[in-house]
Amino acid sequence: ARKGRLAANRVALGLDGGGPPPGRQENSRGGNTSEKREEEKRGQPKRASGSGVHYSDPLEAELNKFRERAKREQKSRRLDDVAVRTYESMWSGFEALASKVQAGSIRFDNIPWLPVLVLMGPGGKESWRVIGVDEHASFEDKKAALRAQTMRWHPDKFLSRFGSALFPEDYTRIESKVKECSQRLNGIRQRLGRPEE
Repeated sequence: ARKGRLAANRVALGLDGGGPPPGRQENSRGGNTSEKREEEKRGQPKRASGSGVHYSDPLEAELNKFRERAKREQKSRRLDDVAVRTYESMWSGFEALASKVQAGSIRFDNIPWLPVLVLMGPGGKESWRVIGVDEHASFEDKKAALRAQTMRWHPDKFLSRFGSALFPEDYTRIESKVKECSQRLNGIRQRLGRPEE
């Protein structure tokens, strides 16, 4: 049975020596089938392979789109991870230096703000990763990370801790940004009690 299939495939491809050479097969109406296939399949995406260019079917085209989207998400996830690590590292340095600086010397751009991530969490909401935990982390881990960030960005606590060191002309802008960070964290806190998220 296998030899029969191989022979049929060779005949269909014109490799049996009796038919026209591959790529120049004549159809029953006298037209060149490879040229006909080229005309019929225009508009379908091509893909490269070791044996030349082939046309892909719609399912393969959709699979390629999915793969590209997955690559973009993976790259975005790496960028987000770097942003969170950089933020945490810069915050540690900021805390150490803020206690030693002169009054009125911290500018808006000197503060390592809560990062805005590329990838959003479920339902288009702020990702848990912005506070350093994964979406699937335990309730306790999420709660501890959220508490630490909430204490950091609570407007009253932030201003009582760093207020005297803030540059006077940037004070209002800094205060507004601190409130924005606090509101973002409150949005995450609202999801904490829901076990499905």
